[in-house]
Amino acid sequence: TLIPMPESDGTDRFDDAFATFRTKHGSYWRWVRPVFEGASRSAANARIEFRPIPGQPTVRDSIAFQSAFAGLMQALPQREHPVIGLEWETARDNFYAAVADGLDADIEWIGPDGERTTDTDALFADILDHAEAGLRTAGCADDEAAAWI
Repeated sequence: TLIPMPESDGTDRFDDAFATFRTKHGSYWRWVRPVFEGASRSAANARIEFRPIPGQPTVRDSIAFQSAFAGLMQALPQREHPVIGLEWETARDNFYAAVADGLDADIEWIGPDGERTTDTDALFADILDHAEAGLRTAGCADDEAAAWI
């Protein structure tokens, strides 16, 4: 639990009211984190950052992860993949199962045919196919997209 306490560093910036959040950026929220910034109220912004890339063990892994993520974000909405119908609770349960059990986790997925499955081979094939297709749609050559995925 985090209870933000007002802290002032004497700069009299608008985001001084969020100093507690700023000091926690590198420690509590490594992957998804709230960010509050701005020197004045009119220049202020609040956003949620998604930052999984620094958590990868090698540069190659970081590039592969970013490629897969970018490809999925390109392809899933364009193809109107039925996984958008996955309930929030199921997605949350999938996340925690993956955290606990890694690649051996029991995960529920909605395949491209709209059928629910727990077959991880089908899930990974679907995800990787969409990631590669998304990269091609974004302008990557076929061989380059395949290499990164």
